[in-house]
Amino acid sequence: MPTIARIGVPQSGYPIDRNVLGSLPPWLRRVRPIDRHRLTVAVRYRCGWPTPQRQQFSFGRPYLVDCELFHFFNTITDVRRPWVTTFETSLPRWGDVTPAVRARGLRLLGSEWCRRLIAMSDAAKHIATSEWEAGLSVADARRLCERVEVLLPPQAVLESPAVRQEADEVRFAFVGADFYRKGGLEMLEAFRRLEGSGVLNWRAVVVGNLDTLGDYAALADESSRQRARDLLAAMAGRIEYHPRLPYPRVVETMKAADYYLLPTLADTFGYAVLEAQACGAVAITTNVRALPEVVTAGSGHVIDLPLDDQRNAHTLPGFAKTRAGLTDALEAILRECCAASPQERLAKASAATANLRSRHDPAEHRRRLEIIYRRALEAGPQSASV
Repeated sequence: MPTIARIGVPQSGYPIDRNVLGSLPPWLRRVRPIDRHRLTVAVRYRCGWPTPQRQQFSFGRPYLVDCELFHFFNTITDVRRPWVTTFETSLPRWGDVTPAVRARGLRLLGSEWCRRLIAMSDAAKHIATSEWEAGLSVADARRLCERVEVLLPPQAVLESPAVRQEADEVRFAFVGADFYRKGGLEMLEAFRRLEGSGVLNWRAVVVGNLDTLGDYAALADESSRQRARDLLAAMAGRIEYHPRLPYPRVVETMKAADYYLLPTLADTFGYAVLEAQACGAVAITTNVRALPEVVTAGSGHVIDLPLDDQRNAHTLPGFAKTRAGLTDALEAILRECCAASPQERLAKASAATANLRSRHDPAEHRRRLEIIYRRALEAGPQSASV
C-alpha cells in the first residue's frame, strides 16, 4: 500500500463532511472523480430538473481522476477499484425500479470490489438487511449482511452542561429548514396551548422555512403555512422566529437553549439532535428511524409514534391521528420541562454528553474508518454470489 493513497470521494455536502471527510487519515488524499452519473446529476440540478434516484445514487465508468479506493454515500458503483459506501437507508437506493435492475444493483453490492457497507445507524442496517433477507436466498443475504458495519456519525462535545447558567425562564429552540416535516407546526400548536393555559415561564427561538410545502411526510399546503404564520404572530412576544440563520448563530442558539425540539415526522438520522446535545441542550424528539439511538429516556424525551417495519410513521394509515397525538404529547412534555428543576434538566443533559463521548467520539470514528480503509486496500477478492 502506498505511503499516500488517493481516495475518491466524488460527492459533497453536509453528510459527506460529517461521515467521511472529517475523519480521513493523513495517509489518504481526497480526490473527486467525475463520471457520467455525476455529470448528469449536476446538469439536472443546474436546470432545476428532478433527478431519478438511480442516477443520483450511482457511480460508473469511465471516470476522471484515478484513485486506489472510493468512498460513496448512499451510492453503489461498477468501478473496478475497492470501494465502500456509507448509507442511511436502503441499498441500492434506486427507488422504484424493475426487478432486473434491482438484481443488478444487488450484484454490485456483492461484487469483489465492494469491501464494506457502513450503516449510519442500527435503523439503517435494519432497513437494508431486512430488504435483502426478503428478496435474496438465505446464503446470499447472509453474505451481504456480513459486509455491514454500523458507524454512527461523530460529534464533539461543544459545551459541558455543568457550566451552563440557569435562568428564570425555560429556553426552547427549534432549527429545521424543512419546517413541517420536522414537526414544526405541531410544535407551534403545542406552544399555543401552553400559553393559553397560563404556563408562561418559557421562551423559544424557532428557525425554519415556512415555504417548504408539499414534502413527502407532512404534505404541507397553503393552509399549513397560514396557520404557522398566525401562530407565530400570536406568540411574537414569546417566540423569536427566523426563516434561516448562519451556522454560527445556530450554534449560539443551541448553546442558549435548555431544550432542543425536533418532533420530526420523518427523518433518517437527525444530525441536529447530536449538535444540540453537544451544546448542552436536552433533546425532545420522536422515535422515527435512528432517533431513539441518539436520544434515550435518560438523556432526553422521545415521543413514541406508531411505526411501520422500516421505522417510519408517515407511511401508516391514520397518520392524521398520529399527528394530532404528537401535538398532545408535545404539550405534555413542554409542561413537564417548564416544571422541571435545574437538577433534573442537568441530569438529562449530562447523560446526553456521556452518550456522545461513548458512541460518537470523533477520534474513535476516525480510528474505525482508518481500519475499514486499510482492510479495503489490503483485502483480496470479496465476492458474494447474489
